[in-house]
Amino acid sequence: MKREPLFKAKRVDNGAWVEGFYSNLYDEEKLDEQPIIAYQNFYEADMSYPYPSVETIEAKVDSKTVCEYAGFSDKNGESVFEGDYDKDGNCVVFCDECHGWQFGEIDIPTKDICIPCHNCDGNFMIGDWIEKFEVVGNIND
Repeated sequence: MKREPLFKAKRVDNGAWVEGFYSNLYDEEKLDEQPIIAYQNFYEADMSYPYPSVETIEAKVDSKTVCEYAGFSDKNGESVFEGDYDKDGNCVVFCDECHGWQFGEIDIPTKDICIPCHNCDGNFMIGDWIEKFEVVGNIND
């Protein structure tokens, strides 16, 4: 199964989450690279312009908030990203030992990881729980 290379991160200018393609844009004034998420807005055709149009936006993002799409949807059909968690503290993490996406557990108030991987801990795999999973936040909120 091939999955879409999608990321989300918080914008530097207003702190809003954006989803799209992650890259680095070279800033000639600062002589360094700035992480960006590129995404598109689609506009419907109307009487003033009878053709649909697309605007590509490159939003500067905080590199500490970049989250990769895990290839799953939650029970409401929302895309699930690295660091997303549910009301019980089950958090989507990439486990190097399992070589894939799994659930860890976080302490919601502090967002500290308590259990790095439920599968390695002998509890359950992400596939056992993803249909019941409902995103309520992200560790970068």
